[in-house]
Amino acid sequence: MAQSHPNTDTLPTGSLQIEGLHISYGDKPVVKNVDFTAEPGLFHTIIGPNGSGKSTLLKAVTGEIAFTGTVSLNGQDIKTMKPEVLAGRRGVLPQHTVLAFPLTVAEVVNLGILKRTSVGTTLARRNRILEALEMVDLDGFEARSYQALSGGEQQRVQLARVLCQVWEPTSEDGHPRWLFLDEPVSSLDIKHQMQIMEIAANYAKRGGGVLAIMHDLNLTASFADTVLVLQQGSLKALGNVNEVYQDTILTDAYDYPVQVRHIEGRSQPVVLA
Repeated sequence: MAQSHPNTDTLPTGSLQIEGLHISYGDKPVVKNVDFTAEPGLFHTIIGPNGSGKSTLLKAVTGEIAFTGTVSLNGQDIKTMKPEVLAGRRGVLPQHTVLAFPLTVAEVVNLGILKRTSVGTTLARRNRILEALEMVDLDGFEARSYQALSGGEQQRVQLARVLCQVWEPTSEDGHPRWLFLDEPVSSLDIKHQMQIMEIAANYAKRGGGVLAIMHDLNLTASFADTVLVLQQGSLKALGNVNEVYQDTILTDAYDYPVQVRHIEGRSQPVVLA
């Protein structure tokens, strides 16, 4: 179900501002002078073909790689933010996570609970872990070995960890916290795809910020408030779903004939290929 735009008068103060973002690997530009502003309370998505720079852009936004330009989170340049402060303001779900140590599911999720939180007691931590696992449909998995899980189950454990890191969508000082998700449903069946997208949409609805890289265009259309299209590292299009989902825009971006159709009784367009 598509998410409606919230009343912006009730949103917390803060935004994600990207200005002149440029990233090169050696002499090869990968992301080219992208400008984009993401507001809290909205579900922002990035789409585009493989190799268009989506994950690279997100890694710059999360402070993982070097870039030129400016990335500001809630009015502060991320280059000047201490790692522990940045960790308290945004949670990152990477495309792939490799753990070399034999941890239980509960131990992995516990890694997301920062020291400087109100979850101080052992009982409070355990309750937070169990609640996060229940949210991602993994209740009863806390004692299992993380390495023994399927790829989709591991992905949901990692999301539970990220949710624990930025549990409340807004901080005590009224600023939004942010979820940065790189292909959050790539390994999931349809039921869990919908559950995870609803978790992210609800996080935005409660005042947090969400920026997600997506591949499924129809799933994106059902949840996204804004869509950013990358093509060869450049900003191809930016707007709401109906503005961006045009035959010419998507066909050109993906270099493949794409048809966008509007079905009676359905507010979101459907993509056919």
